[in-house]
Amino acid sequence: MKAHMVLGWEIIASCVSAGVAILALFVSLRQGRMANRQSLFDRRLKIWIITEKLMQLYRINSELLKKDNEAQFATDLCFERLTNTTYLQEISAAISHVLESEHQLKLHLKLDEMKSLSMEATFVFKGQPKTTIAEFIDAYQALLFTIYRYQIILNTIQAAEKEALWSREERYREELYQAEERLTTAYEKLAGKRLIGKIRRQIRLDSTLVDYLNTFR
Repeated sequence: MKAHMVLGWEIIASCVSAGVAILALFVSLRQGRMANRQSLFDRRLKIWIITEKLMQLYRINSELLKKDNEAQFATDLCFERLTNTTYLQEISAAISHVLESEHQLKLHLKLDEMKSLSMEATFVFKGQPKTTIAEFIDAYQALLFTIYRYQIILNTIQAAEKEALWSREERYREELYQAEERLTTAYEKLAGKRLIGKIRRQIRLDSTLVDYLNTFR
């Protein structure tokens, strides 16, 4: 009799232990899932905050680059306006100090950071948002670099005062226009309410009704 009771208690204890272990595993998995979800939320939010600020800057200053057959002597102002945000303020002065090592290093480091941010967007977002956000960020950094390079050509021409150098200016000006057109196209794709609705749905831990409605507009 006692042996049966002992065996019964041992079975109960084993079941309780197994139950506790299963519960602990469930809690651990849930915590891990929540931690991963929070991490993904943080990464998406960081990228989108930067992207929205860049979109706003481009929307305000997109008219500064006018396509014509003249040299673009206002590109330095365009560069300063397009970097007028806390994320890019450290490279704003680079356009006034082209080829100076300290400013050039800051510029290249920031542009490389933007390239990495563009790549990160393709991993943390899904579907159309990942490619559209990535393209916009990459096109933005490409335009900044093209403006910087064009300013070097302008400075060289003005310093040398040689007519023959203007043919180089035309080539780099055309590349400047192409970079600007690429950013315009990327911006227009990204700025639609439907796509922004999708992006916000992916960012939010809990999507709102407005986010769902914007997805279908």
